[in-house]
Amino acid sequence: PDPRKVLYWNKATHSADPFCGTVLQIRVEMRNRLMDRAARFDARYVVLLDSALVVSALVDPRTFGQDLSRCASGMVYEKDQKADAETGWHHGGLVNKPRTFPPSRGDSPSASTQNLLSKQSLMPSMFRASPWEVIPLEDIIWMDRPVDRKRFNLHVHMHNSELAQLIPVATLEFIASTEDIVESWAEALKDGLLRHRSQAALGPPQTTAKSVLLAWMEWFQFPIKSFTALTIPDVSMEDAEHLYPWAFVMSMAWLALFAYLVVAACNGIHKDFRISTSVLGYTVAAAGTSFPNVFSGMCVARQGKTTMAVANALGANVQNVFLALAIP
Repeated sequence: PDPRKVLYWNKATHSADPFCGTVLQIRVEMRNRLMDRAARFDARYVVLLDSALVVSALVDPRTFGQDLSRCASGMVYEKDQKADAETGWHHGGLVNKPRTFPPSRGDSPSASTQNLLSKQSLMPSMFRASPWEVIPLEDIIWMDRPVDRKRFNLHVHMHNSELAQLIPVATLEFIASTEDIVESWAEALKDGLLRHRSQAALGPPQTTAKSVLLAWMEWFQFPIKSFTALTIPDVSMEDAEHLYPWAFVMSMAWLALFAYLVVAACNGIHKDFRISTSVLGYTVAAAGTSFPNVFSGMCVARQGKTTMAVANALGANVQNVFLALAIP
């Protein structure tokens, strides 16, 4: 490896200025067990601009010459006469396709592109030669800080990716060498997101029949949503993952309560309208117990969690037979 490149890379690893650039460990999480199984953290050079977050596709120069750096998942080789053995290999995009700068003559440079070009003049040649991935701040939905204070997460809208229909939101996990670097990045990202939101703010939404109907539906659902939110922890958050047994128990308790209410409603309909219990069992009761499983299976299947969708379809029927029929 080139000693000058390694020296600059090590210096950027301990840089706490997001606008000058920092080497961070980055991993993209798709909430998909098939895709996240082989995902690992990679050292990437990241710079925060006024309107975008840019990630260099440059490979860690300390790994140059190692076969593992080229055989890893997500590596791309650009077959170009100007590319040498080192700059030819680079990382693929996290959520967007990396681009080379400056752009071609037919492309009009945006504000983020011009800002990046001005910063590239102060960078070593190894960064100017590598592609860059531009993540606009408008695509960043929110930022959170896990229990580990040396980490922060960005949830990004993937509308420019081929996976956008399957996985609309991707989580970018960042790890820094010290907690001070994470604090600096968190404050800079917070200020940038708030400033960008205020500049891109639109007027109040117009009232339509659909919005009024949705508001009424939200009003009717508020009691159930509030009680379930208070009793069932959100295990998708890292600081609540250890509460999954309690979440499972409370989910079963609420499911039993709703099932009891469906049966009570069927009994009331049978007494008032003299409808056979068999007919009610095939229609109202069956729909009340099957539709939630159908919707949950569709949601997890669209997220790519096919094993969970199959387990939900089989587990629901097993539970209905061995618990709902056997215990009473």
